[in-house]
Amino acid sequence: MFGLGEGEKPPPNPCRNKVKTRIVMSVFGEDDKQIASCLAISSAQALERPSFLVEKGKTVPKFVYIVLTDLKTGASLKSNLVSPFGGETK
Repeated sequence: MFGLGEGEKPPPNPCRNKVKTRIVMSVFGEDDKQIASCLAISSAQALERPSFLVEKGKTVPKFVYIVLTDLKTGASLKSNLVSPFGGETK
């Protein structure tokens, strides 16, 4: 994972006050469209194999990235693009 670049802003955080955890995950397609948000990360082990649901009738993108947000500090980390099917990176 890498931090946001200089001048790059994280996507808006709709999770504040909705979850009872410090770290939340949002999932985006390579087209930057949000697929899932406010997914609570309760432990480091939860990041070993992150999972998310896709709305029925929606297509799963070939590549996705995740943004982890620390709700206490506001810090965000954005992952590289990865295939949800086989784990290949782009």
